This record gives sequence, C-alpha cells and structure tokens, in this order.
Amino acid sequence: MAKGEGWYRAERLKPGYISFLSFSSTVNLIVAHIDADGILSARIIYLLLGCEAEVYFPPWDDFGISEETAAEIRKRKPETLYVLDMGSDARSLETVRKLVDEDVVGKVVWLDHHPPDCDLSEFSDLESFTIVHSGGTCTAGLAYKYATIYGDQSEDAWKWIEIWTIVGIYGDAAENGELSKKILIELRGKHPWLFGEQVFGSTRYKIPQMYTTYFNTPRRIAFHHGAHLAFNACGEVERHGSLDLLKSNDPLVLAEYPYTMALQRMVELYRDIRKQVADSAIVYDYGKFAVCVVHTQYDIGGYVASIYASKLGKPVFCVNTGLPIGRTKISARAPQNSMLDVGEVLRECFGGGGHRQAASAGVDHNISREEIISALVRFVSMRGETGLANGGGLREYI
Repeated sequence: MAKGEGWYRAERLKPGYISFLSFSSTVNLIVAHIDADGILSARIIYLLLGCEAEVYFPPWDDFGISEETAAEIRKRKPETLYVLDMGSDARSLETVRKLVDEDVVGKVVWLDHHPPDCDLSEFSDLESFTIVHSGGTCTAGLAYKYATIYGDQSEDAWKWIEIWTIVGIYGDAAENGELSKKILIELRGKHPWLFGEQVFGSTRYKIPQMYTTYFNTPRRIAFHHGAHLAFNACGEVERHGSLDLLKSNDPLVLAEYPYTMALQRMVELYRDIRKQVADSAIVYDYGKFAVCVVHTQYDIGGYVASIYASKLGKPVFCVNTGLPIGRTKISARAPQNSMLDVGEVLRECFGGGGHRQAASAGVDHNISREEIISALVRFVSMRGETGLANGGGLREYI
C-alpha cells in the first residue's frame, strides 16, 4: 500500500521483523476492539506471531485507550504492543506514547481505519511507532496487508489469515472500500468457495456474511467476555479445519468444541431478543434525526438504531440505559444519503467514535437520558451547512 493511502513508517521496518514463532508469549500484547473487525484482526496478528501473544479486549464497546486499558498495559509491560481497531484519536495516541516514554512499552504497531482527529504523522515519525491507517478497508484488511509484508506465507496458518481477512472485511461491512476490493480480488482465486451466495429466508447473502454474525454478536450479549469467547472459537474452527463448524448442529461434534457451542448459544439468544427490544423502544422524532430509548442488559443499540434509521429514513441515536456496566451507551446509525455525520456528532458531543453512518459513545449512567437527548438536539441545531459546531463537549450542549 502506498504511503498516500495511509501506510506510515512500515517501510522503515526490515522484512522479517515479525515472523511466525519469533517471539515469546511474554513480549507481545494485542489490544483490540470487541467487534468483529477487532476480533478477527486480533486473530490475524495472533496467527502472524505464531500464537505467541496475549490478547486483551477492553471491558466494553468503547473507542480509544482508556485509563483502565492503559493500566492493563502497564501490568504486562509488553515489548511490542499491537493496538487494533481502537480508533485514531490524539488522546489515545498520547497515552500510548507516554507508556513508551516511561519504558512500559517497547514498540507500538497501531492498525486502524477510523477517521483520525489529529495528524498521524506526528506519531508515525517516532522511532517506536508504526501506524498503519487507511479508510479504504477495515482493520482486518490492514492486518492482512501488514501480514503479507512481515509474515511467512508458506506457514499452515496463512490459509486462516486469509479466511479471517475475508470474513473480517464483510463483518465490518467494508467490502466496498477501494483497498478491500483489491484484497478480495486477490483472495478470491485462493478461496473461491467463500465468494458464492446463499439464500436465507427471502434474502440473498454473500457466503462470508453467513459467518459474520458469529463475531458481531458476542459483544452484544457478553461484552469483552463474548469477544474472548469468539476469539477462542476461531482456534477451534482452525483445529476443526472448516468454517462450517460454526453452523454445526451435531452435539457430538460440538461437545469437542465448547467455545463454538457457547458462541452458537449467544447467536441464538441475540436472534430471540433483538426484535423484542426494538419493538419496546420509545422513539422521539426531532426532524433531522430521531432518538430511541431502550433499557436492556444487552448491547443491541446498534441493531435498534439500524431498524429505525431504515424505517424513518434519517439518522437515529439509540440510548440504552440498562447496560450492567455503570455507563449509558449511545449507538447511532444513518442512511447512506444522510448529510449528518453521526461519528462526528458522538465524538464531539460525548467523546465517542466511529464513522459517518455508524458510531457509538458511552457516558456515565448518572447522566439522564433527557440530558443526553438535550445535548444531541442542541448540537445538531448548532451544526452549520458545511460542518459541525465549533468546540463542544457534553456540558456545553446540555
């Protein structure tokens, strides 16, 4: 990937810097987002390192390196820290740079596709930082490109790096990105069976889409516990030798693969409760956008927002006040033709992150839903024709 596409400093590392079985398990730490892209990019890097790494998923679906995550990094003092799909915000980058300055971390490899809020070259020019960033694919796609440069493609694990890349790209709905298209064309000839279609109900799906729910769902049911479970299920799938293990209903087979069996149960539970939660939502329409409020222990605000964004044809912010984590989560979805950038709204208003059409943020549970809605209404009303209101923060819009 050319530097103009967002590849920083990677060309300064010598080939072979990372290869299979090259590190002990005490020196590599992978910190990854808990969605499908984070889980599968973590698996790709984990395989790249010969399974010689510790993987840490933050406690809930949040962007950036929080104080809690930084504390976990301090405990481990990794020689090499891999930060995957956690956003590209200045606060997080500064936090990790401080860990490097304090000799807590040796080297940093930062892979991400979210819009940055700072000049990444300020960090990529540091000797200890390698930043791989592009909006043309997801982090799984970037992990694959990174692996093609520094990995050994003759290893048995390489087949699974390729397969998880394909599933990861579809799992993040990034298949239409320019770099994603190039990657998928490259991998189509190696795994043609993954590029067919299948009819499920009345809808036709790409084959990879039939597997993505097993990696998008776990965080919605069990947060970081679900992400770890899905990550470990990847290992069972690799040992079994086929993705079809994820859809197996043979109890004798599943008895040998407990992580996969538990993963299937999470998917079943999600399918059972998501419509019920969506139907129970209280919806407020504010013209340019809508807000729906739910109270559930499950992190399914993104699904609820998607349902109502499709029904109403406008951006929808779903406020979930029932999560058992001491925080209220705001999930946003917007139609493709929407002029409102929900990622910017949640980043500027609540310190969240994401993209133009999908984003999330978390606030302290003591902040009422009325205050959250008031902040959204004030912020959007102050938005100019060509951009968002200057400055900002939750207190300023309440």
